Amino acid sequence: MANWWPFVSRNAVPDPFVIKSESAECSKDWKPVTLFQPKQFVAGHNTFFIRTKTSLVVLDADTLLPLEVTFNKINVDNSSQSTSVWLDKELYHIDVLASRIITRSGPTGDDVEFYRLIFAADDQVFLLDRPCINSGDNPAPLNVTAEVEIPGRAVEACYISEQAGFVVAVTLNDNSDKLHQDHLIWYSTSGELCGVLPFLGNGPHHLYNVYLPGKQNEDNTEGWYLYFTDGHGGLCCCKIF
Repeated sequence: MANWWPFVSRNAVPDPFVIKSESAECSKDWKPVTLFQPKQFVAGHNTFFIRTKTSLVVLDADTLLPLEVTFNKINVDNSSQSTSVWLDKELYHIDVLASRIITRSGPTGDDVEFYRLIFAADDQVFLLDRPCINSGDNPAPLNVTAEVEIPGRAVEACYISEQAGFVVAVTLNDNSDKLHQDHLIWYSTSGELCGVLPFLGNGPHHLYNVYLPGKQNEDNTEGWYLYFTDGHGGLCCCKIF
């Protein structure tokens, strides 16, 4: 993996903001990427997300090259989008809420490891996939597999499995509100709403999932279970799938 570091001009407020990467093989091999008015930066394994004043820019962490963003989900008509500018609108907050390494068959039939990210941008939550290792000269694309609109701001998330989906903790309050409430929402990996557990207290809720084999001579005990704190002093367990 190439060595890199951010490079900023000597101006107090650089505009445009320029990031450059230096390869390990050649110290003069600079690859500049110009980002106008950056507001926020978050990283999810091998992917950088940069919120600018008017859009969201997605870069490969190793090369700092723009990523192709593709869509493979039920509720979006786009088949592909070859651009590093994704969500071409003004955003106020972005966050990588959770991540998991998953394995599935690649184009050649071999098993390929992917980073699966739960990414939040304002009142939208996305399920994203990207191969752990780039193949070839170009960075692997970022694939959007699900997109949901949430009633508020996402504060926590937990990816369970391909069959069981994922859960997101959502709030409309600030952390300082005395009557702070969170709501736990369960979605399938295709973005369909599966269930809601409302009126939790303030987090963090420490969402943790585990697959339990069940007990002998007892039906319907095998499956995925989600453990979390309810924000009111209690510890909860829900069977998800």
